[in-house]
Amino acid sequence: NNNNNNNNNNTSLSTPPPPSSPYSLAISQQDSIIDELAGGLSRLKTQSRAMNDEASMHLNLLHGMDDRIDHTHATLGQNSDTIRRQQTHGSCAIWKLQIVVAGLSVSLVLLVLLGLV
Repeated sequence: NNNNNNNNNNTSLSTPPPPSSPYSLAISQQDSIIDELAGGLSRLKTQSRAMNDEASMHLNLLHGMDDRIDHTHATLGQNSDTIRRQQTHGSCAIWKLQIVVAGLSVSLVLLVLLGLV
């Protein structure tokens, strides 16, 4: 009797149900839902790859920008040092000119006084 039940179970699993049964309708609906899910997953995979490519591109742009900012910062530091040196040198030159002008003024005053006396 047990053998007979096992044989009935095996045959019911291996033979498809008739097309109009509720079981076949449920299987058909499940297949349809699985197909929709597979399509959705495929679209999601495509979108996620596109997003990854976009993020990689932005990351490369940011790295390039970071490199250019570092270069600009270094150049600005060098230029600032140069400007400071020129300003220091320029202020020394102004003092030198002022001393020369004062000396010439004193000389002119002395020459005028010596010439008039």
